[in-house]
Amino acid sequence: ALDMAMTDLAMQGVVAMPTEQFDMSVQMPQALAAGFRVDGDMSFGGATGTFAFAGTDAETGAVQEGSGKFGSGASEYSFAMSADGMRYDGKSADQSMEVSISDLPFPITYAVKEASGGILMPLVKKDDPQPFRLAYILSGLTLSDGIWALFDPTGQLPRDPANLAVDVEGETLVIRDLTDPALNQPQTDASGMPVEPEVPFQPKSLKINRIALNAVGAGAEVTGALEFGDTPDQPVGRIEGTFQGVNGLMDKLVAMGILPQDQVMAARMMMAMFARPVEGEADKLATELEFREGGQIFANGQQVK
Repeated sequence: ALDMAMTDLAMQGVVAMPTEQFDMSVQMPQALAAGFRVDGDMSFGGATGTFAFAGTDAETGAVQEGSGKFGSGASEYSFAMSADGMRYDGKSADQSMEVSISDLPFPITYAVKEASGGILMPLVKKDDPQPFRLAYILSGLTLSDGIWALFDPTGQLPRDPANLAVDVEGETLVIRDLTDPALNQPQTDASGMPVEPEVPFQPKSLKINRIALNAVGAGAEVTGALEFGDTPDQPVGRIEGTFQGVNGLMDKLVAMGILPQDQVMAARMMMAMFARPVEGEADKLATELEFREGGQIFANGQQVK
């Protein structure tokens, strides 16, 4: 059962159909090339809802029941699809969720201050590279004390709101229409043996505007740019990153019994190969990865491949 209420709901959209007739289930590439286009927007001022569910475990036969409630503040979403690609953008404020399950002694609760995302993906085969983009922001994620108690009952980890940001873009060569239904069909060789399907695109460039994560007292931030040319497995470019509080976090995880000491030692040896301490900054590491012609990789000036 689901009950939901929304305020100030607004929707609008446009669907442009080509003059020719197409079976969209099998002729989407041809329809897009002929001018098929979808463009729509939706927004609302807020949403609240409740739900309930019940089921039986297939193995044990035990009955499991649950219920919950959710809410969201002002939100906006848009979607478009045409021969230029597929685009999605959305943002929402003040999301919350609480779920109670009969097998758990406490409700599962989380809240997000702000969430937003965007995707741009080419769909149609073309001779020239086409742009793509992926952006996602999760700001102010908090969890209930019951969830924290599962892995940190003594409160050793900081419980400040967590934040995640991903912002990457680039260009890719689409060598086969991504809406071609044949892409989802199993492929075999001449003897009838299954083979890996052909990758329908070839990356040409990647720009990491920002990838950042802050949670449980540690943080990381990465930027960079790569060019792939005609050999996608041998990019050329540079990626830089900084990491704060990682050693302190690993010490706490060992003290909590979550990580074995020998695994932490191996992880620190690996970090020493790729990261260096930042002078004058406590528990802060920096790394600079340089990808050169011929597949060579340098970490902070030292060749590692």
